[in-house]
Amino acid sequence: MAAMLPIMVAWGLVWDSACASEAQPQRALRLDTARLVDRRDPASPADLVADRPPATSSTAAPLMKLPTRIHREHGNTSAVLWLEIELPARGAMPPTPAIYLPRMNDGGTFYLNGTPVFSLPWSDALTRVRWRRARWFVLPDALIDPQANRLTVKIVNRDFLVDVPYLLLGERDELERAAEDRQWIDQYGSQFTGLTAAIVGGFMLAIWWARRREPHYLLFGLSSLLWAVRTLNYSVETMPTDLWWWWRGFHFLTVALATMTLAAFFHLFAGLSFRRWVWPMGLHAALGPVLVVASDGRLHEFVYRYWQAFLFVFIGIALARLAMWGRRTRSVEALVITIGALLAIVLAANDYATVSGLLPVTRVYTLHLALPVLLITIGTILSMRFVQALRSAEDANLSLAARLAEKERELAAHYERVAEIERREASAAERQRIMHDMHDGLGAQLVSTLVMVERGAAPPDEVARLLREAMDEMRLAIDAFGQADSDLQAALANLRFRMEPRLKAAGITLDWQSDQSFEAVRLGDESSLHLLRIVQESLSNAMRHSRAKRLEVRFFVDHDTCHVVVEDDGVGLPADLSRTGRGLENIRRRAHALGGEARIDSGPRGTIVAVHFPVSQAAAGRAADDDARGSVVTLHPHAGSRHPANAASPPRR
Repeated sequence: MAAMLPIMVAWGLVWDSACASEAQPQRALRLDTARLVDRRDPASPADLVADRPPATSSTAAPLMKLPTRIHREHGNTSAVLWLEIELPARGAMPPTPAIYLPRMNDGGTFYLNGTPVFSLPWSDALTRVRWRRARWFVLPDALIDPQANRLTVKIVNRDFLVDVPYLLLGERDELERAAEDRQWIDQYGSQFTGLTAAIVGGFMLAIWWARRREPHYLLFGLSSLLWAVRTLNYSVETMPTDLWWWWRGFHFLTVALATMTLAAFFHLFAGLSFRRWVWPMGLHAALGPVLVVASDGRLHEFVYRYWQAFLFVFIGIALARLAMWGRRTRSVEALVITIGALLAIVLAANDYATVSGLLPVTRVYTLHLALPVLLITIGTILSMRFVQALRSAEDANLSLAARLAEKERELAAHYERVAEIERREASAAERQRIMHDMHDGLGAQLVSTLVMVERGAAPPDEVARLLREAMDEMRLAIDAFGQADSDLQAALANLRFRMEPRLKAAGITLDWQSDQSFEAVRLGDESSLHLLRIVQESLSNAMRHSRAKRLEVRFFVDHDTCHVVVEDDGVGLPADLSRTGRGLENIRRRAHALGGEARIDSGPRGTIVAVHFPVSQAAAGRAADDDARGSVVTLHPHAGSRHPANAASPPRR
C-alpha cells in the first residue's frame, strides 16, 4: 500500500492537470468572445417566447471574454440574455462542423444565422434546471453562409448567477468523443464515487454494529454515506422550483456533516479529543443551509465562497493533528491517510474555486475523482484493523481455552486426590464401624458365654444356645457386608433359611411375605445390618418368649415408606422384658438409625413389632414405574385394621 501511494498521488495530479487544462480537440476552434446584444432582467412572457433579439438591440455592444459569470439582482425571476458569436466562413470550417459546450448550467436556444439549430429546456415557475453534462450539436450545412456566419445564443436564467461557457467549433466525430469523455468525468465518475462511498460506508457500519465499542467505524461509515449523498448534486439536474433552495441547503448540510465526521475520525484515529470542536462545527454546519433557505438563494454565492472556506480550515486542522501524531508515533497508517486526504483536499479546492468563480466555471469537477482512493484507502486500513482484532480475539480464545483445559486437568486431578482421600477415610470408618459392631455384638456374646462356662453356671443347653446366637451374629454381619451391591433380599433369605428350622423345632409356623415393591429397595451395608438385626431380634424374642403357634413376617412399601411387621399369636412378652429388655431397646435404636421408628405392642393375643422407615425417592420411583407397567402387584392394608402397627400392613396371601 505504501508503494502504491506515489502512483496514486501522481495519477491524481496528472489527471487534475489534464482536466484543468481544458485541452481542446485537434483542429477545433475555441470561440471565447461574444457580444451581449440584449438583456431582459426580469423578462416578460413575450421575452421568454421570442426567437430573436429585439430590433432595438445595439450592434455595437462590447465584446466579453468567455467563459464568464454575470450577476443578477432578481434571482428568483426569469431573465433572458442574447449573445452573438461570430463564426468563420464555410471554407474555414471542418467538413461536418459541430459546436461543443463543455458545461451550460442554464437552458436556451442556439440560432445559426437566425434559424434555431439546438435547444435546452430552461427553468420556469414550476421546474428549476442546472445542467451538468457536456453538449454538442451539428451545424446544418444548408444554413452555413459561404462568407460570414453568426451564432446567436438565447440564455434563459432563473438564478442569481449566469454562467456563460466558451464554445468549440470542430469536426462532429471529434467533438462527440470529447463530449462523451467529459460525460464520463462529470457524471459517470460522480456516480461511481457515490456507489463506492455507499458500499464502503455500509460495510463500515456493519463492522461497527459488530464492534460498537470502536466508534472509528461509525464515524467513517457515516462520512462515507454522507459523501455518497453529496454526489447526488452531480446527477440530479432538475428539481421542483418550490424545493430548489431546500435542495441546495441540503447539499451544503451533507457536505458540512461529511467534513465534520471525517475530522472527528482523524482525531479519534490519533486518540485526540474532539469534544471542543463539536459545537463550533455543528453550528457552522447548520448556518450555511439556514442562510441559503432563509435568504431564498440571495446568499447562495456567499455561502459557496466564504462558508465553505471554513470547511477547509476544519479539515486541515484535523489532518495536521493526525499527521503530527503519526510523525511522533511513526505510524504508517497515519501517513497513508494523510497523503490520501491531502490529495482529496487539493482536488476539493479545485471544485471550490470553480463553483466560487475563482477559476473558470467550465473546469472539470475533480473531488469525486479522488474520493474513491481516499475511501478505499481508509476502508482498507480499518478492515485490516478489524481482521487483526479478530485474530487477536481468536488467539486470546485459544490461549484461554488452553489455560481452561489445564485448569480442568488440575481440578480433575485434585478431585481424584480428594476422592481417594474420601475413599480411604470411608474405608477406615467402615473398618472402625465393623470393629465396633463385632465388639459390641459378637464379642460381648462370646465374653458372656466364656464367663458363664468358666463359672460352671451354665448348663450345656444354655451354652449351646449362646454359641448358636454368637454364630447367628457373625453370619448376620457376613450377610450384611458380604453381598454384592448390598443385596438386602439375599441377606433376608439367608436369615430366613437359618431361623425357619429353629422356629419349626419350637413348634412355630413361619409365614414370610414380601411384596415386589420391597424387593426393589436397595440399602447400604450399615442400614442392611440394622434391618437384619431388627428382624433377627424380633424372631428370637418370639421364639423364646411368645409360646406362639404362628409367626408372620411382612415386608412392603407404601409410597416412600418401607414397613416391616413381625406378628405372632402367642401370649405376649413378659412384663419385665417389655420394660427393661435390651433387645427391644436395640430394635428401637436401630429403627431410629434407619431414620424411622419402631412400635411394639404386646398383649394376651400376641405381639406385634412394626418398623417404618423412609426409602430413597429413586427406589420409590422405580417401584411406582413397576406398578405402572404391571410388573408389581401393589398390596393394600385391610380396610378394617384397627391396630396401629397394622395401619399400613398388606393383606395376607
